[in-house]
Amino acid sequence: MGKEKFVSLNVKSHCSLLDTTRTRQNKKHLYTRFIAQEIFKNYLFSIPQQLQHLNLISFLVLLLGRRAITFNMVTLATTKPVLFRLLSLHICLSFFAIHNLAEDNMTVFSTSSLEEQSFHQNSSSSSTTTTYDGNFDNPGTISTAQVSKNKNWCGKPYDGSFRPNNDGAVSSSALPSRPLLNLQCTPKLNPYMETDDPEISSLIVDAGLTYYPVEGAIEISEKITQLQIVIINTNTSQAITAGIVTVNTLGNRFQFPLTTLGKPSTDSYQVICQAYSNDEYLAERPVSVQYLPDPRRKGMTEAVRIESESGTLMVTNDKGALQTLIPFGFAVDYSKSYSSSESTKLIHSLEELNVNTVQLILGPQGATDKSQTTEFLRELGKAGIWIQYDMRNVKKELVASNIDLARKHPNVLLYHTAMEPDGLGIEVGSVHETSLSVKNKDPYHPVSLTLSCEDYQFSNYTSGNDIVLTNPFVIGANQRSSGGVATSNAIYGSSTCDNCKGSFLDLVNRIRIFRDRRHLLQKDRTMQFWGVPQAASGNDKNQVPTGEQFLLMCTIYIIEGAVGLMTWNEKMNFSPDLKKAIQTMGTSLPQIGRYLERPQSFLPLPPVKSYPNDTFIANLWLNQADQTILVMVANLAPNKVSWEVHPPAFKFNSTTQLQTSWLYVSENSQHPKIVQKQDKFSLSGKLNGYGFGAWIIQDKLALDISEGTPPLNQWTTQ
Repeated sequence: MGKEKFVSLNVKSHCSLLDTTRTRQNKKHLYTRFIAQEIFKNYLFSIPQQLQHLNLISFLVLLLGRRAITFNMVTLATTKPVLFRLLSLHICLSFFAIHNLAEDNMTVFSTSSLEEQSFHQNSSSSSTTTTYDGNFDNPGTISTAQVSKNKNWCGKPYDGSFRPNNDGAVSSSALPSRPLLNLQCTPKLNPYMETDDPEISSLIVDAGLTYYPVEGAIEISEKITQLQIVIINTNTSQAITAGIVTVNTLGNRFQFPLTTLGKPSTDSYQVICQAYSNDEYLAERPVSVQYLPDPRRKGMTEAVRIESESGTLMVTNDKGALQTLIPFGFAVDYSKSYSSSESTKLIHSLEELNVNTVQLILGPQGATDKSQTTEFLRELGKAGIWIQYDMRNVKKELVASNIDLARKHPNVLLYHTAMEPDGLGIEVGSVHETSLSVKNKDPYHPVSLTLSCEDYQFSNYTSGNDIVLTNPFVIGANQRSSGGVATSNAIYGSSTCDNCKGSFLDLVNRIRIFRDRRHLLQKDRTMQFWGVPQAASGNDKNQVPTGEQFLLMCTIYIIEGAVGLMTWNEKMNFSPDLKKAIQTMGTSLPQIGRYLERPQSFLPLPPVKSYPNDTFIANLWLNQADQTILVMVANLAPNKVSWEVHPPAFKFNSTTQLQTSWLYVSENSQHPKIVQKQDKFSLSGKLNGYGFGAWIIQDKLALDISEGTPPLNQWTTQ
């Protein structure tokens, strides 16, 4: 079996500020007098007392300490400082000239201290690991999926008879030598609704530091530790909220009444988020805020929202309240006609698997029998199953009529518009056009697509989409392709797993690269990722995962930040082992969702300059609301590993002994031991090769379990 390894993780809740030595030459800006005036006129005297934050008052005191308030109106169209424009242009031109998209995903920040905030730690930033070959034990030949007509996949030839095509590839380049201030502002909910309480709305302000050449990111003096933030409605030229944030923090929440935007509209409202230091203008970001009319006026049901602090979907429950949903389910081919008995059997199978979502793939004609489709959607709703309405095959002229049908059903969750367009080389413009047309027709539901490639025209294909699914099928990917060349690499493509080595690390690598791209596109909070764990059956038995492998893949995706899991099994035919694993994950996700819904902030990852070599990954989520912690771990190596995690200080409800409550754990792996010292504690345990586990840590008195829970040898959930 090989020598057992030991991994120790030290988790800290705050990262220290990085030093910056060059001071940016700041210019006086004419916004200052306007801001002071507008805050007094339009903020302090127009919103309820409870929304007048202390940080706003602090900001005004600081502002007024430097100059008297004047009521001379200054236009918002004032030109930015010349140096700001030159710096932005230089960064932008340098970036596009050398195509840098990949070198670093290190965003440094400390999390804001919100009472309900959880702590999300990715272990890879501090784990001590050893490389391994990572290949699966059961080799096989990968099956040939449909490839593009020119036999390219991800812009690369599918076999050795074609010349490589490097279009869309990423080249390395120099990154900024100093961290840059990356100001970002995002609506907490997308979209907001006319029926929402007008006082629940807020914008999330991130003032993190980044090493990416992000457009608009600026270098600031190390002496600047706080920023004055002002958010202005461009339609009215009025400030709607303001306050102070600390440099290098994320998740600063700024409340404002929805009514300050205007009336509900299908057109987005535009606001500007500006940052100052001692009334010196530093930077600004434009923000789109959706404030939609009541959907019932348009014959639709409740909207589905995206919560930008956690990335999770928010749906309306039977009591009319918003609740988190972590989608988990299977794609179903609905291009053929289903009899009533077949539909009933399918729904029963989905219920038996404990899944909550189905990806309904329509044929070219869409819902040909609308009454039958309507009844099927209704029956899925009765079973508590949500729908990812998949129109990848629907003819362009039929998209609108299919949206009209779908949006009337309360269990339609989102739309899916394209399946592996990057691999197939589908024209980017048509993919983007489809996504935008769906959004325009139904702005009340998110839009998604699935990408096959590691990094081929990522920004172009994902444009206009809220959710991106990734589906590297790693099992069997380490074998030779039917084209007679080695598995996909920088030169040759594969429709099964692009740039893969046939290791579970391929999943880690894919999500981290996607997060890199997302950060560079300034979409950390507006683009979410779902994983597609392998669950296929077919002629090639070497590509069908075991139950343990399926659970490990799901665990990896969640640890790395996925907020949904959708998979595929054409015949819905599973081995007892795999079926049990699917049921286990379906039972566990509602409890895991209690933690994923908390505000999350990733600590910095190491630069993604090469394939990862982590043999152990872990994540933990602190839930201040109920004083519990979720811990998830995964061993990506074939050898046993002893592990230890040191979470940040966390105060539980009681000082009594802590205990673990398990969700699932791999065979022959141990529950973690807890060593507690006041409000600090550590967790340690052992995992078999490719082992995994998910536990909830809480006060022993809060658990309704007996002393000494025995080690598990199955995945049965609590």
